[in-house]
Amino acid sequence: MKSLKDYKIILRPDDNGTFIAYIPVIKGCHAWGKTPEAALCVNYILFLR
Repeated sequence: MKSLKDYKIILRPDDNGTFIAYIPVIKGCHAWGKTPEAALCVNYILFLR
């Protein structure tokens, strides 16, 4: 099984001051947060599901 480190994660600011993190090769694996760290953390949790 691959780990999250094996995938390219895109992290970008959104228009409303939050951040979006997503993995392009995994459909539906995207998350947002108030900080870049929060977005990455939620994305990690989604990846584990």
